[in-house]
Amino acid sequence: MGAFSIFSNKKKRDPSFELPEPELNYYEILGRRMNKLKYILLLGLLFFVIGGFTFYSDQLNVENFRYLLKFMSIDMDTEIADGALIEFDASPGTRALTVSGDLVICDSNGVQIFDKSGERFLRDRDFMNDPMCVASGHNLLVCDCGSSTLNAYTVYARVYTHNARYPIYGLCSSADTGRYAILTAAKGYRSGIEVYDPEFRKIFDFYFADKYVSAIDISRDGAFAAACTVNNTQQGDYLSELYIFDVTDPKNHRIHEFPGEIAWKVFFRADGGYAVLTNGALRLFGAEGDEKACVTFRSDTVKRFCFSQEVCALAFQTEGLSNGTTVVFYDEKLEKLSTAEYTGDVSRIDIINGKAYIYSAGTLYTVDAASGKETAREDAGPLYACAVAEPDSNMIILIYQGKAVFRSAGGRAAD
Repeated sequence: MGAFSIFSNKKKRDPSFELPEPELNYYEILGRRMNKLKYILLLGLLFFVIGGFTFYSDQLNVENFRYLLKFMSIDMDTEIADGALIEFDASPGTRALTVSGDLVICDSNGVQIFDKSGERFLRDRDFMNDPMCVASGHNLLVCDCGSSTLNAYTVYARVYTHNARYPIYGLCSSADTGRYAILTAAKGYRSGIEVYDPEFRKIFDFYFADKYVSAIDISRDGAFAAACTVNNTQQGDYLSELYIFDVTDPKNHRIHEFPGEIAWKVFFRADGGYAVLTNGALRLFGAEGDEKACVTFRSDTVKRFCFSQEVCALAFQTEGLSNGTTVVFYDEKLEKLSTAEYTGDVSRIDIINGKAYIYSAGTLYTVDAASGKETAREDAGPLYACAVAEPDSNMIILIYQGKAVFRSAGGRAAD
């Protein structure tokens, strides 16, 4: 054996285990690309975080983070069956609405917020005689009519309290923009309207020294506000006026006069037009202030009214029946659609997606507004509050007798 036998006897590598040159280049290129992708993703995440803190710093807070966690629960059942219910303490004067998919109950016991499974996220005990509540963006605004305190809530907590100098008698909001308006007064003025942005900063106000404001509203885009006023003429007659304000310019407004009438309600439509209800007529105006339609009636016959974007309803006393009620439905052009008659008094009307939910003498009737035909009914008892739309599941929530009952859009069949 020679001196270099150790080298000559070394086992040679099997060529079958060696990667071909092209395959080596492929994995090398793939590794480089993965490294580049990693750095690009890290750089994109960095820009996302910087942009979030720059442009959305007001939204990056603990409450919104807790709200996000609510939707990350893997055991939360989002399927709602017809007849599912949420129970709470029954109280007269209950108000209800939905905010970001959660159910809000406002009554003399205070404010409660539930998710669709019935879990209560918030309870704020605050006695209220006549609660007013609206959704303003992702916030809930609550005020007891006649008090000077307005509270703002998220799903989990009260986040802001506004203490007005004078009592608040009206509250409305633009859910799309988060702007809201209150009916209040100021020193030396009988009443007026104030408009606030989503950060609770006042951006517009207008006060009346010799008139009382009877109703207010704000357009869906938050660009316009409306105020109905009532005053007496020198002859002693009533004179109502409707003011339409551009919230960016207090001097830019238009006025509609209604001699001999008392304005009850103003309602902005999605197209920028608006409807106004007085004790003698229901009028429809276009976005430029031109009158489109008018329905007149005797002032002593109107009992209830309800407005929606597609349908409005007026409840009149039925001739010949002391307590009978006739509900008349009108379309978006104030053309008569149908009527529905009841032997008892109608004390509540809600219109959701073309269906009217009419409460009369302990019974809740579901009526197709286009035809006036009853499609469902159920016993709601003496403590009926309202019907609320649940947009996520396309269901209706009926609030009565200390319960929130989920119903399909068709409702329960009539007996």
